[in-house]
Amino acid sequence: MQCEASSVCQTFLVVPWVVVPLPQKAIKSTDRRLHDCLHLVVEDVGDLGEAAAGRAGRSSVQVFDRAIAIQPSPEAYFNLANAHRSLLHIEEWIACLKKVIEFDGDTGDIGESAKADVDDFASTIQRNDGLSLDRYFEVGRMFERAFEDLTSGRFGDAVCGFSDVVKILPRHVQSYGNLGLAYAALGDRRRALECLEEAISIDPAYQPAIDNRRILMDQPFADRPLVGAMRQIDFYGDRARERSRQRPAPLRVVCR
Repeated sequence: MQCEASSVCQTFLVVPWVVVPLPQKAIKSTDRRLHDCLHLVVEDVGDLGEAAAGRAGRSSVQVFDRAIAIQPSPEAYFNLANAHRSLLHIEEWIACLKKVIEFDGDTGDIGESAKADVDDFASTIQRNDGLSLDRYFEVGRMFERAFEDLTSGRFGDAVCGFSDVVKILPRHVQSYGNLGLAYAALGDRRRALECLEEAISIDPAYQPAIDNRRILMDQPFADRPLVGAMRQIDFYGDRARERSRQRPAPLRVVCR
């Protein structure tokens, strides 16, 4: 069965990473070391497999981290932000955008774009979930702790953690899916099925819960569920990866 890692804000997370090149006036000369770090353009990542795209994103994070170590700049932080976004590192993405604004102000060429991204994301979270950004990230960390408990075999703690998430986000489908898995691991088939069915009632097309419910129903009632066969889904990545496969988009980074 599969554990479910989630996306609190599904509306934002399905948006592909597309970084618009900067206006020419924002592109400045720099020393060779920094140029080498920043001059990285990733095209047509949508045509790569998911694993290859992930490797490209992680490599980009390393490149832009090095660029910032050499010479911090709004361009480097903007690129690092979008590298994190491609990996669904949402909190790091927002933190880097805030560094862009700190360096460039909210009216500079890059700072204005960064501020628009932060504001758009914050308004989407508020509209969809009624949460501030700080509260949103707090809930994300609650989920991640519960997810770590789940994958480490601390199933009782996982039940408590995911239950806390759904108290704040009562329609958080991924938490209900993972509650189903945790209860199954504890041998509570009834509650496991209730949670999986709640996830499906929230989203009838939510395949992880559908698959896990089928696996659970196919096992003899006297048997403890084969938790290793169930599917896990992470907090931010589930819907975004699926949409990216359906609608690949080219990725670009700002170069100096």
